[in-house]
This record gives sequence, C-alpha cells and structure tokens, in this order.
Amino acid sequence: MGGVSLKTFCLMERVLEWTARGSDGSKIKNHSATVIGHHMYVFGGYDGQNNYNKIHIFDCQANRWHFGLAEGDHPSGRNGHTATYAHGHIFMLGGWLGCGPFAASELMALRVDGLTWVKPLIPEGEGPGPCNMHTVS
Repeated sequence: MGGVSLKTFCLMERVLEWTARGSDGSKIKNHSATVIGHHMYVFGGYDGQNNYNKIHIFDCQANRWHFGLAEGDHPSGRNGHTATYAHGHIFMLGGWLGCGPFAASELMALRVDGLTWVKPLIPEGEGPGPCNMHTVS
C-alpha cells in the first residue's frame, strides 16, 4: 500500500501558485502537522503497515527536514490523531494505535522549547473518550 510523501508544498500568496519545498523521502499518511513560527512539526502517521511516533521538523526558511529527538515518555505510534499548539506545547489527542477496533483517548503534550514529551495535568470533567480522524480548533 502506498503512502503520502513528506514532500512539502507552499502556497505563494502573491501569485497563488504552489511550489515544492523539499522531501525526506518518507511515505506516511494520517499524520499531524503543526506550524509554529517558521517550523512545521509532523508527528506520527501510518505507512500501510506501521504506525509511527517520530517527529519530523521542517524548517520553512532553510527548506530542510530534520528529525526531532524528543526526550521524555514518548506516546505510542499512531495515526488519525490531532495536534494543536497552545501555551508552548503541542497537545496530541487520540488516534488509532494500530491494533483493535478502538482509538486512543490519551492526551499527550510535546513541550516545544527543549522538545520534551510531558503528560499534561488531568483536566477536571469527562474528556471526549477514544477518538480517531477527528478535528480540534
């Protein structure tokens, strides 16, 4: 089964044209991509056989990919999760872990400054439960 390459396209706003910016050769789908400043953080995804828990970082100014070597307790590989930036962290929710019919319900956070995985405080109330292929704004 084929996947989607991490080839990056940028929309040139003034002329409304797409231009290719670079690729690391990986082929994954159902990953998350979160833009913070001039960096895009891509996490997880599925290649047709495996889920991943790696972080790829694209530097939009340098037009270059590199792997983010994060510290802390890494979440399991997943796809179909969401990743939302707030308060210096990328919060990742849910996703399919690659086994069983159910999605994950855990909430993980990547502290961007220092690339460290942290378990956020458990919020009060009941969370959304297992979720996959959902959206967060």
